[in-house]
Parts: sequence; C-alpha cells; structure tokens
Amino acid sequence: MKPVGLGAAAPGVTSGVASILASASAGAPASTPIHDSPMLTQQIRALQTALRAKSLECSKLRGAAMMKELKSLHPLKPASPPKPSNEIRKIQSELSKLEENLTNLVIVPVIDISRRKAGPYPVGSHSPLEALK
Repeated sequence: MKPVGLGAAAPGVTSGVASILASASAGAPASTPIHDSPMLTQQIRALQTALRAKSLECSKLRGAAMMKELKSLHPLKPASPPKPSNEIRKIQSELSKLEENLTNLVIVPVIDISRRKAGPYPVGSHSPLEALK
C-alpha cells in the first residue's frame, strides 16, 4: 500500500514533515534540502496504521449496535386490505356483466366442422353450379 499524507515520502527525500516545518520557519534558507528523519516517518506510518485500525473497529462497533437495535424492534405487521363497500361491489358486478357482453359482441362464434361428413361441400349446402341455374 502506498503511503499518503504527511511523512509519505521515503527517508532522505526533500518532502514531508521536515520541509513543511522548514517553510514555516523564516530562518532556514529555501535552497537547502531538508530531509525527514527516518524515525519520524516510521512513527507517522505507525500512527496512520493505528488510526485506520481504530476507524475500522469503530465502524464495526457502530454496525453491531445498529444490528442489536434493529433486532430489538418489533416486526411490522402488514395492514389488511380494506373491505369493499356495497356500492363498490355493485360497480364491480356491473363491470363484469359489461365485460361479458363486450366479449360476446366482439368474439365471433366458431363453427365446429370436426363432425362434418366428407364431401366437396358442407352438409346442407348446394353446389355453386346449381345456384347459377
């Protein structure tokens, strides 16, 4: 994992805590390279690791507390649907009658030809030639 933040530079590099402190003080010349102490960068990394560990522990404890609180709540009961009034029942029955009437008007009755006798024309019909005579 790449270190980030203060003390992130490798020891001996001119960035980090020492350069920040040097730029804040007026007595140090700007052209002089300033190096971080290896011990200081090690302490900063150790503190960063400890902070991450504490943050993770805090998150786990918060999650456990929330789960405990959630389990202690009473379960929700779904509301039963309201019973329809007499007026609504009348409208529903009227609607079903109208749907049935519409279906009867729209759908064409199917003629069953499965019991038809074999022959060139349906039973009871005459040949087209006879109709022309």
